[in-house]
Amino acid sequence: MTSKKQTKANKKNAQKSTGPKDYENTKYNAVKYGLTSKSFFSKEDEKAINNIYEDLKQILVPQDRLQAWVLGRIALYIWRLQKSAQIEQKQLQNSLIKSHNKNADETRKLICLNSGEKDELIGEDIDTNIDLIMRYEVTNENRLIKLINFLQKLQA
Repeated sequence: MTSKKQTKANKKNAQKSTGPKDYENTKYNAVKYGLTSKSFFSKEDEKAINNIYEDLKQILVPQDRLQAWVLGRIALYIWRLQKSAQIEQKQLQNSLIKSHNKNADETRKLICLNSGEKDELIGEDIDTNIDLIMRYEVTNENRLIKLINFLQKLQA
């Protein structure tokens, strides 16, 4: 049971932690960082996704809007798998550089991925990053397989 003094202290502390004061700076956090960030989708990336979609459309020939939407998702997951493979390769290259480089600041500068217009720092913990990328790939592969199966059922 909480004492009156503790309850009062809790209420006082709760007033200090009311969340972000400026939502303009925080409302896009989910799309600013990580593999699904806005900076991850350059015009070149959008063209690549559209090219994959057009190639798939010629092969799988969607019959209605739902099939076309599923096909679009399939194209996106194929592109994500290709992109994550590129990131993984870059991480492995950077781990080799890191193992030969004694200067941590220089290593930090080298461990970046060119995504569109900006260089995005992925991080210095190579093992953690590779694990994260592999989990991302498995998740996307599973989603891709489910979508392909769904599309096949729709087209049956």
